[in-house]
Amino acid sequence: MKDRFEKIQQVVSDIDGTLLTVGNALHPRTQAVIRALRKKKQCELTVSTGRSFPLSNPLVQHLGLSAPFIFSGGAIYDQKTKAVLTDHFIDAETVKSIQYFARERKLGLVAHTTECMLCLMDDADWAKIAEIEWIKGEKVNHAMRVDSVETKAGESVIRLDIFSEDQPLTAANIQVTHKFPQLHAVQMTRSIELTPVGVNKGSALKMLALMQDLKLDQIMAIGDSLNDMALLQEAGIGVAMETAPDDLKDVADVIVPSSDQGGFADALELLLYFIPN
Repeated sequence: MKDRFEKIQQVVSDIDGTLLTVGNALHPRTQAVIRALRKKKQCELTVSTGRSFPLSNPLVQHLGLSAPFIFSGGAIYDQKTKAVLTDHFIDAETVKSIQYFARERKLGLVAHTTECMLCLMDDADWAKIAEIEWIKGEKVNHAMRVDSVETKAGESVIRLDIFSEDQPLTAANIQVTHKFPQLHAVQMTRSIELTPVGVNKGSALKMLALMQDLKLDQIMAIGDSLNDMALLQEAGIGVAMETAPDDLKDVADVIVPSSDQGGFADALELLLYFIPN
C-alpha cells in the first residue's frame, strides 16, 4: 500500500458528504490539510461532483483549486481554457420521454446543462431546490423553474434527475432502467440520476487523467455515494467515507470516518504521511 500512496499526484474528491460535512460546511481541519497538501508540490486537489456547475465552481474558487474538475457527474470544466468538455448529451427525444415519464408519476425533473439546472416540479420540490446553498450561508443563482425541460434545454442536457422530496423512488428507478436502456440510472436519496450509458464520474476521471498526462494509478479518489462507485474503481486508490453504502465501501481501498468527523482531512493526512518530502 505504501508504494501506491507514493505514486499519488492528484486527489479527486466528491463534495457533499465528503469534502463538505452533512451540514454543507468545511470541517475545521479541512482547509489546513488542503494547504499542507498544496505545499507538497507533487500532489494537488480537485473535485468530482454531481453538483451543477454554478454550485460547484464557487467552492472550487473558494478553496483556490486550479486543476480541471468534474461536475454534474460526468462533464469537465478546464479552468485554464474556461471551457466545458463533454460530448455526451441526452438527445431531445429522450428528454421528452423522460419528462412525460416524470409527469405521469407526479415526480419532479431537473435537467443539468453546462450552465444551470432547469427544474420542472411542484412548489414544494422547487422550494427545496431554490434554497440550496453552495456552502452553508452562501447562495448563488443556480436553477431556473420551467414549464418544459424539453423545450428550454433542447440538445444541451448532460444529465437528468428525476426528483422528489417526499415520494419513494425505488419503483420509478426500476421502471426507468427498464424503459430507457440508453441511460445509466443511479438512485440517490431524493433523486434518480440519469446519464448516457458509459458516462459517469469514472469515465470523466479517465478524461481528466488524459488531459493532465496522469496515469489512473497516480490518482486517489474520495467519495461517499453510489454515484462515486466508478470514480473509486478507476482511481489508483479509492477512499470511502464511513457513511457510504456498503457497496461503495466494498470497492474502496481505505475507509475513513464521516465528513462530520473529519474523515476527508484524515484521508489527506494519510496521503501526506506517505508522500516523499
